[in-house]
Amino acid sequence: MGRLVEVVSGQDFYDFLKERIFDPLEMPNTNFGLSENDRKRFQPLLRLNINSPGFYSHEFDELSYQEGSKVKLGGEGLISTATDYSHFCEMLLNDGIYNGTRILSPASIGWMHEPQTIESGFPGFDSGFTFFHLSNPIRDGGLSPEGIFGWGGYHSTWFWIDQKNDLFGLIMTRKTPFSTSLFKKVRIATYQSIY
Repeated sequence: MGRLVEVVSGQDFYDFLKERIFDPLEMPNTNFGLSENDRKRFQPLLRLNINSPGFYSHEFDELSYQEGSKVKLGGEGLISTATDYSHFCEMLLNDGIYNGTRILSPASIGWMHEPQTIESGFPGFDSGFTFFHLSNPIRDGGLSPEGIFGWGGYHSTWFWIDQKNDLFGLIMTRKTPFSTSLFKKVRIATYQSIY
């Protein structure tokens, strides 16, 4: 996907993202690589150790995040901060607008989470072209309203957008395997606090 963007745009994938998304969204700490200084703040990836149930190891980071790396994938490998990522979520919550600047059209956002595959992985959730979409809150059992959308990453970064309640949720843990139960527990706690 990243290479397709490069071919069509004529730009390096990161340069394209920086110009079109990261700069307008004020996301200066989102990149594919880490400087030496950035590494001091970087949380290691924790993976459940199958030899010692209940314990995690930090020795399994699959990506090097070297500065200047040519590995710029369309579906994984970006590093970000909670502040940067929250700007992305804020834009989605506001139908594609961040600080008065349109980044995406409402139609594009709708198309990204319009159900294409029914219940493909999690009870109550359908998959769109880019995001999951909650179609059946009863099947989900997480107290979330119908229509929330978002995504979860392999390293357990989860976000959801709830335009009905004008809120978004963001969980950044850096652990594998990814935890759907954590995502559900945080959503339940969120909606218990507002209902």
